[in-house]
Amino acid sequence: MNQQKEKRLEYMRQYLKNWREKHPDYTDYMKQYLKNWRKKHFEYIKQYFKDWKERHPEYMEQYLKNWRERHLETMRQYRKKWREKHPEYHENWRKRNHDRWLGIVKKAHDKHRRNYPTNIILNDYFKGSHLHHLTPWVAMYIPDEMHNSIRHNLRTGKNMYEINRKALDFWLKRGVQR
Repeated sequence: MNQQKEKRLEYMRQYLKNWREKHPDYTDYMKQYLKNWRKKHFEYIKQYFKDWKERHPEYMEQYLKNWRERHLETMRQYRKKWREKHPEYHENWRKRNHDRWLGIVKKAHDKHRRNYPTNIILNDYFKGSHLHHLTPWVAMYIPDEMHNSIRHNLRTGKNMYEINRKALDFWLKRGVQR
């Protein structure tokens, strides 16, 4: 039974292909007819797809997720171009939503300033000092000027050797406490 069905389908495919080649004007006519029909029934089509999406939320969620994964770079480029064309938008949004903006900035800032699990602090606090982490677990107080003299980042390791060397020299010259 399946073989007969497959033969019929193949025959119909071939028949339609041959018919379209013999009647190219009809194909153009149908394209134009469908285009006009879509314009005429735009609201109906719009409502149909809206209803369909509501009936199939799981499918739509998965479809959109897959689409975003496939088009990440396209979306980035689009957002970048849009931002360049509308430079005033973000500034105006920040002014209108100041509290939300502060929350977003704080969240981003806190993400990078995670509290490290400091177990050992090598010296005591003194006026004008800043707690500098040698490692996530070991920290010491050093002068603010020294701490700000070298830009560093414990998470990435950027300039940690230089700032740690300066901090340990300071600690040793001042005399080991505790």
